[in-house]
Amino acid sequence: MECAGNGRGQLSPRYPSVPWLEEGVSTAEWTGVPLADLLDRARPREGTQEIVFHGADRGFDGGVEHHFARSLAVAQAMCEDVLTLPTP
Repeated sequence: MECAGNGRGQLSPRYPSVPWLEEGVSTAEWTGVPLADLLDRARPREGTQEIVFHGADRGFDGGVEHHFARSLAVAQAMCEDVLTLPTP
């Protein structure tokens, strides 16, 4: 699992706040349902290029509220080691 802002410091033009490079990554062991199983059932439209995930959390930087989101290319999202976690 990685921070939604991971890699932000490499954008051009550079995002002005919280310029993460590649260090916002967890080393925990996670379990869950393979995302590919859910995507097979959801049947994304033909030609879909990315799957977008919106976090339930948000943060503040410089007094501005930010909602967190991240996307994965469909090929990456379909890898067997990509999990979806159960909601509490």
